[in-house]
Amino acid sequence: MLSQENTRLLREQPADSLLEAAARTRTMSAVTLLGRDKEMLKRLRSHFPQMEHFAGPESASFRRQPPADLLICGLDSESSALERRLLAVLTSESRPRAVLFYGDRARDFAFEQRQELRSVPVEVLPPHTSDEALARKAQALIELGHAVHATGTDYPLMGRSAAFEALMGEARRAAGLLDPVFIKSDDAGEAIALAHYMHRHGDSRHAFVTVRVALLGDEPESGIEALRGLIDQARGGTLMIDNLCALPNALWDEIVSRTEGLSQVRLVAAGRPESGRSPEQLMRPFRPLLLEIPGLRDRRGDIPLMVHFFTLQFNLQSRTPRYLTQSETDELLGSQFPVDLSALRAAIYARLMSAERTPSSEPEVELAKQDRSLDEYVAEFEARLIEQTLKRCGGNKSKAARLLGLRPNTLHYKLERYGLSGRKS
Repeated sequence: MLSQENTRLLREQPADSLLEAAARTRTMSAVTLLGRDKEMLKRLRSHFPQMEHFAGPESASFRRQPPADLLICGLDSESSALERRLLAVLTSESRPRAVLFYGDRARDFAFEQRQELRSVPVEVLPPHTSDEALARKAQALIELGHAVHATGTDYPLMGRSAAFEALMGEARRAAGLLDPVFIKSDDAGEAIALAHYMHRHGDSRHAFVTVRVALLGDEPESGIEALRGLIDQARGGTLMIDNLCALPNALWDEIVSRTEGLSQVRLVAAGRPESGRSPEQLMRPFRPLLLEIPGLRDRRGDIPLMVHFFTLQFNLQSRTPRYLTQSETDELLGSQFPVDLSALRAAIYARLMSAERTPSSEPEVELAKQDRSLDEYVAEFEARLIEQTLKRCGGNKSKAARLLGLRPNTLHYKLERYGLSGRKS
């Protein structure tokens, strides 16, 4: 019964990047605190003793630092100069992998800058967050930040699965080449994001131009005229066709005649076969490199990361902190499995927007109707959570401590206190 109750409590917790598997913690994660908040510094140092601390983004020492895995910044009052400098850091090529804001001004600042911050994992810390919850949020953001590859689009590339890591390795190698590329993908948005990633990591400093086939219209004459303008814009850069198989023959012939053998434009196309048209045959004149983005069914282990990221994106845009529970995440992987990334994001947003949802970042615990103190309820919940986490970590106490956001000696004390130290996992 205790094990079943532990499972129920864990499944009611907000889903994040640490729930499905023990954190792949990097012992030297680069955590940086900006600001003169001694209390926050003390709280963080107990969990991240290796962290750095700087007075603000204008600090010369801070500017010399490599990008942080997690940047934590307090914003208590409006300061346009400070916010401009901070935004410059967050949108630079050396931006942190993830950001945690806190303070009275934090949510408004994040909302105002939501467009610039859309491809970086950003979270606003709720007031009165416990030390353990703070450490967990920080560690979850670090894990998510290592899985997200910013692309400058609404679709960052994210994943830690072997299939995804192999794809990103191929994309990095292809980025330095000028050869045409065909991207096989279930999702046009994800294909565009991958093309953006290669463009940003290549040698070109010229334009990235996307041909959105659906917007070219049905009239060949007007479509060809619009297409010629896009090709001219892409000179020296990248021309991306979002759905090659849906492109009318006349427009494709125009692209072939104007770009074949032209080294000034790198052609990238994406799509899946439809209406009997083979993208490989269409691209044959260009002898392209081939990249295939694995479908969601081939990277199920990445979906908790995607749920976490899109939840943070939703909160950034809505100003209201809402979270899916782990059980809701499991339901997304059930019979109505999302066909692609766009469908997954839509499903996450629909659940977060549901009228019944409570805007809270903490799990709800149903209290028994007994005359017991709050401390007793908290102790019972904590004991169950520790026991369940130890089981998930195979009895590895160091790993369990990291997952729970506790120091090893604190976990040892709690194991003794709750009589769990002698149990085998």
